[in-house]
Amino acid sequence: MMLKVRRAFSRLNVASKHGPQRPVNHPQRSVFSAAFFPIATLFAVILLALPPSKAEAVAATTAAATDAGMVGQQLAHSRVTGRLGPWRRAEVVLTQSSEIDDAPFSGLVVTRDPAGNEVRTALPLPDEPESLFMMKVRSVIFRNVDQSPDNELIVLYSAAKIGAQQRPYYASCVYKWQNEGAGRFVRLPAVEKILEGARDSKAVTKYLRSAAKRGTP
Repeated sequence: MMLKVRRAFSRLNVASKHGPQRPVNHPQRSVFSAAFFPIATLFAVILLALPPSKAEAVAATTAAATDAGMVGQQLAHSRVTGRLGPWRRAEVVLTQSSEIDDAPFSGLVVTRDPAGNEVRTALPLPDEPESLFMMKVRSVIFRNVDQSPDNELIVLYSAAKIGAQQRPYYASCVYKWQNEGAGRFVRLPAVEKILEGARDSKAVTKYLRSAAKRGTP
């Protein structure tokens, strides 16, 4: 009995020397911290993989249009190069207003003269006025649409009149090089009529073949 009392008394003395015992809190991350950092890392990776924002895309196309000498414009379609008219290599640059969403396009064709100098020739505008229509260029195609040996230029687009419940339609501008005087591009309304409703290159081929079978140009 006395031995037990002494042992208990001894434990009390030790406790009194070192002060009251407190539970030891080992440093460890909270549940929130453990979950947050992997998620934050994954989010950063996703951000890096995302495509440029619309604002960045507009800035890029505006800069490209400015390089082409068209201030206040942005590209309505990526630049396309191909055989057109008498040229083996012609670059088509289509732009639209950078201040108005989906404005109708304007364009030019960049070529080289025999001396190697750059020559820019404007394309006739589409029929839809900028103040009344919204437009998106869908495709730019080099194709021989008549009996001449040279390619013509086809610009497929969708358009809708500004206003409530106005459904879009699909149309085209077809350009041919006319080598008279200084030379210029003219539109081919008869071919544009044939291509009404065409949405892509495959449809253009189908419509032109059907027209050829009917004997229309």
